[in-house]
Amino acid sequence: MGRRHQVFVAPGPENEALPTEPSPWHQGREVYLPLEHWHLLLNEARHLDAAEAARLQEWSGRGALEDDTFAPSTGELDNAVAFLKRLASHVRSAPALVPEPTEEFPEDFIPEEHARMLDSVTAVFSESLQRGQPFRAWVT
Repeated sequence: MGRRHQVFVAPGPENEALPTEPSPWHQGREVYLPLEHWHLLLNEARHLDAAEAARLQEWSGRGALEDDTFAPSTGELDNAVAFLKRLASHVRSAPALVPEPTEEFPEDFIPEEHARMLDSVTAVFSESLQRGQPFRAWVT
């Protein structure tokens, strides 16, 4: 079985880039994160705010057979965007989440890479908030 990914897709035209810095974690409106790293980030999120971390987990979707469209309220999206920014700031200033490669984590990304993953997800939620349209999320 190949590597699994957490996928988020922002509303808007497919050929329009996300409003964030270029990174290997997004292309067009789509964000693809290695699933084990997304789970690692969710675990880190739990240390900051268990309720917000649970919301992120819920909004991560499941598999291909489940409904992958999420239409949170404006307030929920506002809170999630603020929390993701706080989490990204925390990750940037913390020691590496994966200090050295392991079988489970084949890459030992520096904190900035994990923060850029969060920036990509933040952009999806921000677009959903700005456009007043749902985002999509699932696990591959």
